[in-house]
Amino acid sequence: ILFSHRGPYLLCALALLPLVAGCDDGLGTSGDAAVQIQVTDLPSDDLRSAEVWISQVYLQGGPGHVADTTDASTKGRVLLFDDKDHPLHLDLLALRDGVVANLTDTVKVDAGAYAQLRIVVDSAKVTLRQGLLFEDGSTTARLQVPSGSTSGVKVQLGSDVGTADGALTKLLVDFDVNQNFVVQLKTETIVKGVLFTPVIHEKLRSSTQL
Repeated sequence: ILFSHRGPYLLCALALLPLVAGCDDGLGTSGDAAVQIQVTDLPSDDLRSAEVWISQVYLQGGPGHVADTTDASTKGRVLLFDDKDHPLHLDLLALRDGVVANLTDTVKVDAGAYAQLRIVVDSAKVTLRQGLLFEDGSTTARLQVPSGSTSGVKVQLGSDVGTADGALTKLLVDFDVNQNFVVQLKTETIVKGVLFTPVIHEKLRSSTQL
C-alpha cells in the first residue's frame, strides 16, 4: 500500500471532484484501485473554532477479510494516512459553505469492498464564541477523546466502500460540529463544559476512471 501526505489544504467543493482520466500518477495499473477521503462540516451555534488532530485514516474489513465492527486491533488495516509524529490538524469550522479538506492523498488499494472507514482522532480543542466563557473565565479547552485515539472513530457509511480496477473512489465525510461537540451551558453565558462525542457520516461518494 502506498500513501503520502502533503498537509491540509482547503478547496472549493466543485473543484474536488475532477475527472482524472489521462493523468499519469502511477495508479492506473491493471488490478489497482484508488481511494481518497475528504471532510466537510456545518457551522456551530456556540463555538468559534473546533480543532482536531488526526493521526490515521484507514479502511478495514476489505477483500479477503471478514468484517468485525468490534475489532480494535491493527490487523487488516489498510492505511490511507498514517503520521503519529505529525498528525493532520484541522479547524472543522473552517470547513463550511461548500469548503472541504483532503484527509488523505489518492492512495492505491486492492480492488474490492471495504466494510469500515475509521478516523483516529488524537486530540481535540474548542474555542467558545464571543459572549460565552467557561467557569474559570477562559474561552478555550482541550477535550477528552473517547476511543478516538485507539481504534478510531467509525464513519457511518451508506454501504461498503466499493473499489474497482482502474477507478478512483472519493468519499466526502461530514464532521458535524454541533453533533460532535456538545456544549453544556450553566447559564446563558457560562459553559460548564464541552463533550466530544464523535459521530461522522458519509455525505457524498463518487467514482471516476484513473
